[in-house]
Amino acid sequence: MQLLAAYLNAEYLPADPAGAPLRIGRRAAALEARFPAAAHFALLTAWNPGSYPNDDAANLAAQHALDTALAAAGLQFIPALNRAPGGGHEEPSRLLLDAGDARVDALALRFGQAGALAWRRGRAVRLRIYRTEWRDPALILRMDTRFIDWVACARP
Repeated sequence: MQLLAAYLNAEYLPADPAGAPLRIGRRAAALEARFPAAAHFALLTAWNPGSYPNDDAANLAAQHALDTALAAAGLQFIPALNRAPGGGHEEPSRLLLDAGDARVDALALRFGQAGALAWRRGRAVRLRIYRTEWRDPALILRMDTRFIDWVACARP
């Protein structure tokens, strides 16, 4: 369950030097104010499918493929970065505007991701986890899962 804990504790940083990191379970009012027309927000990466380390060349190719898919779908997005608290492990990602949960789930499945962030304006940032087999161990360990959506339709 270390991996789930890493997702829950990570910092998610949309490209904005003045912006605060997004945190699961907290509102993102400053970010939402930057995009007043958006009703839905999501954060997705293509790096390290299934949360298994991949080499940089493969990760860069996957991220390019994600960018191409987002552009082809006409989705508005900006660069972002996922990282361990205080630095350490980092992965480029994309903040998506008005993609909707179904499209985020489809993209996460396509790019083999175990999780993504998604939330509606005015609500707390939520973690969408596509590894439903993590749910019971998380509950047994009494992890705080209030801001996790367990999505069974996708499987990395």
